[in-house]
Amino acid sequence: MMTARTAEQTIGWQGITLQVYDDWSVVGFGGDSHLGSMRIDSGDDSSAIAGLEIRWSEAKGKQTEQSLEARIKPLLRGIVKDAKKNSVLSEPVVKPFRDAVYSDRDVSIDFKWTAGRAGHGRIFHCGECGRIVVVQAYGNPGGEFIKRSKTVLDSVQCHSGARDYVTWGLYGLLLDVPADFELTYQQLMNVYLQLKFQRKNSTDQLMVEQWSLANVQLKGAYLDEWYELKSVGWTDGVRSEKSESAVKDHPALAVNGRRSDLAAVLVDSARQYSKLRLPALNYAGLLWECPESNKAYMIQSFTRRPEERLVRQCSESTVCHRSGDVIVKVGGQG
Repeated sequence: MMTARTAEQTIGWQGITLQVYDDWSVVGFGGDSHLGSMRIDSGDDSSAIAGLEIRWSEAKGKQTEQSLEARIKPLLRGIVKDAKKNSVLSEPVVKPFRDAVYSDRDVSIDFKWTAGRAGHGRIFHCGECGRIVVVQAYGNPGGEFIKRSKTVLDSVQCHSGARDYVTWGLYGLLLDVPADFELTYQQLMNVYLQLKFQRKNSTDQLMVEQWSLANVQLKGAYLDEWYELKSVGWTDGVRSEKSESAVKDHPALAVNGRRSDLAAVLVDSARQYSKLRLPALNYAGLLWECPESNKAYMIQSFTRRPEERLVRQCSESTVCHRSGDVIVKVGGQG
């Protein structure tokens, strides 16, 4: 039986967010904001909820309960087939769901099944972002599963209340990034996470990094020493000025400058030059350590025009520590 806990984490990927327990983790993801999927695992098959899966896709035209049912029929048909093969009869329960929380969901269906283990899911169409989302939790049959799966399903959102931002959260990182930036690259490891974004139809770039076990990673180095070590490659050709700053009352290193090395610009932006787009030469960066979470963070940007507030806003929205079981988050969605 799952131990009762109050601490939660927000998982956020491509505009999809939900609340799960702290010890759950993302074990798979793919696609983009138009078509994609994500799997989250509790790490404990004996718990009430073992994990969940989310899929999303853009949909054109009006959606009905019948059209949504048609989309999940193959999923439910496979579940019934496997159940009968193992002599565990299961007849899924599918019914319309009237969502009293999210008024922008013009049609929603709730479904449950039992086939050795239990499943509880929803499929809905959002009239605001135009996506169809299918989310399904699975675990051990019983009232505890239904109670906890409902809580998780109720937390799923397909777009931010602050439409100018998208929440990204996984492996302990949580921050808001302006919605006009698209993810172009990710590197995800136990002790290091890197997300790279590019602003749509421009050369503007944003990079977010998180290091766990900061006391081991930094090894007593000052922030400026850490910056010189970790910014190599990204800041080639940048003439910059460093200054002391703060992020959430943590001492921080602020760096601002401009890329002047034309050779580096040509290497980084040859494709953009061919499209007659202005190169992103203006640099801004913030680096800080959070002793409470034992993590270090660095957010950097290259923009066509000076835009120091971009990095500042992203840093202020970053959840670097908590107060008890309450997430400390400033800026973006709040």
